[in-house]
Amino acid sequence: MNKIFVLGSINIDFVYQTNRLPKRGETIKSEKFFMATGGKGANQAVAAAKQQAETIMLGSISNDELSRICLDSLALHNVNTKFIEIYPNVSCGNALVILENNDNRIITSSGANKFHDINKIKHILNDNSMENDLLLAQLEIPLEVIQTAFIKAKALNMITVLNAAPATKLPESLLMLVDYLIVNETEVETLTRQKVQTVKSQMKALDFLLEQGVKNIILTLGKAGSIYYNGKTVIKIPAYIVKVVDTTAAGDTYIGVLSASLALGKNINQAMTYATAASALAIQKLGAQPSIPNRESVEKFLKEKRNDVEKKNNS
Repeated sequence: MNKIFVLGSINIDFVYQTNRLPKRGETIKSEKFFMATGGKGANQAVAAAKQQAETIMLGSISNDELSRICLDSLALHNVNTKFIEIYPNVSCGNALVILENNDNRIITSSGANKFHDINKIKHILNDNSMENDLLLAQLEIPLEVIQTAFIKAKALNMITVLNAAPATKLPESLLMLVDYLIVNETEVETLTRQKVQTVKSQMKALDFLLEQGVKNIILTLGKAGSIYYNGKTVIKIPAYIVKVVDTTAAGDTYIGVLSASLALGKNINQAMTYATAASALAIQKLGAQPSIPNRESVEKFLKEKRNDVEKKNNS
């Protein structure tokens, strides 16, 4: 079994649930408010750890009470937190999440996520990683930190996984270091400056990214499922139809579970299937990390779906 090092953001989420968004200058009441631990890096680390993959968090927090809540949540879910850096006198990374009609809008403030000791990160990877361990990153921390870490990871023969979110244009020098690029429709359009409204346009955009040096791409399409492409092989995994409560952690759950599945030895088809099931379970609950399912729940869900298919085929 390979380890997963997650380099990314650690946030506290302030979540407001409303029936509609306020107009300019208007104040409305929230139907429900709660705080939850989040941040794309932390969410994906929890998702991976809940699948029983050995998961190590590389990130930054402050020394305030909100940061302690984030740290405790990671530890509670069996994420290794010993390498997380503490930066006093800055805020904990945070996000304002507005849930409207089961969809979300998010505003983030980086806080401690802006600060990283890249030399220390390189030493951590050098001293604690092995060949084929995974380094998973997102774009809520400085780009130069990610690129330097990926250079080190490739020198150590690690597998690099990049979730290009939030959407931004990336240099070819970073893309050529990426073994698995995971993007949604908005993100792939930002990266390629091409619309992906048809299957033909999707494949054209993915070919463009492969030409930039990416080895494998997974395009997530929400209700339409996800697509894997490496220039030769195309794998399409449909989404499961479930009741949607909160989509906040859907993408992070998918990415963390997919990375964990690869680390645990599953092939890409199996990994995408597990990730799809996990995200279907996550969107049926409120919150980010609290909604992420464990391995047993994912396996139970998949077994139930297989049984449903068998009953349908035999009827």
